[in-house]
Amino acid sequence: MTKLIKFNKGDLVQLNKFWGYKIGIVKSDDKNWYVIKGHWDIANCICEAKDVLRIIKRNCVPKKYLRYV
Repeated sequence: MTKLIKFNKGDLVQLNKFWGYKIGIVKSDDKNWYVIKGHWDIANCICEAKDVLRIIKRNCVPKKYLRYV
């Protein structure tokens, strides 16, 4: 079992092998209408928190510039 990584909206993260090791910005969490409960919108993929391998840069995009905040 892998340890979950704590990340927030606006962080630049890398996803796991299932998603092709995509790198993307965390756009929104499950509080928005289009995201499934317990999932995140990262690099236009609706994925779980366990799919994040590492955080590349924290607060890459300020929250005021994210569309669905």
